Amino acid sequence: MSAQERLAEEALYAHVAAEISAGVRRDGLWAKAIADSAGSKEAAQAKYIKLRVQSLIDEARVAAEIEKREADRHAEVARQSEKDSIERRVKEIRAREDAEHKENLKRFTDISGKVIYGVLAFCMAAGLLGAIAQVLSGLWFVFPVALVQGAILWWSIKKIRGGSV
Repeated sequence: MSAQERLAEEALYAHVAAEISAGVRRDGLWAKAIADSAGSKEAAQAKYIKLRVQSLIDEARVAAEIEKREADRHAEVARQSEKDSIERRVKEIRAREDAEHKENLKRFTDISGKVIYGVLAFCMAAGLLGAIAQVLSGLWFVFPVALVQGAILWWSIKKIRGGSV
């Protein structure tokens, strides 16, 4: 037994002595002390003091266990709260990343669409110029082709500018 333990034990015996002097007695412990002492009052009193000291030690241990459980419960609540906070933050970040991804995809789609319509417009313009040249040189049967190419050119330019057809 260490010096600290002996001092703590001495304080417990002093506490029990003060209880006895004040007339405070735990009836259950007193009954056990009498039963264990074969009716001797002096032996019962000595037994009661030992039982009461052990009772105080047990009460302190139970209180420490309750305090530890309560501290563990508070720590678990704090961990769960932190976990919930992290999960909310992750969801926010994922939602923001999803929105950015959708916006980037939309931009890419818009740009690639304009490039495709630009290439189509260029091809139609070249075809239209060729068809006009053939019509001017007397090949009138190419005129409907020139009209279709002109319509497709007009439609392509409208799409590039973002307008509806």
